[in-house]
Amino acid sequence: MNIPNAENPPLLVTKHGKAAYRYWYENEVGGELGFCWLRGEYETNDLLPDTDAIAIKNGCVSIAPLKPSFSAFPLDSRAHIADLCERINKIEAHL
Repeated sequence: MNIPNAENPPLLVTKHGKAAYRYWYENEVGGELGFCWLRGEYETNDLLPDTDAIAIKNGCVSIAPLKPSFSAFPLDSRAHIADLCERINKIEAHL
């Protein structure tokens, strides 16, 4: 879910677009410890009208249902992911 900084924005169910953030760190040395900030910019070239990126750009709340793909995880972590899914299913069964 993406919520713009607006009063009473429209709500849209959208597709998950192809977008990403470009991240960088900014450091400030000073005082005893100094500071470090993680900054980022939203980047997209996905201009399809039914995507979350366009909904956000137009000031709407975007709800993009996701179906996670666990195939991107290394083979040695799949057992842990399967265990997590089993635990979530048990919790949902009691709700």
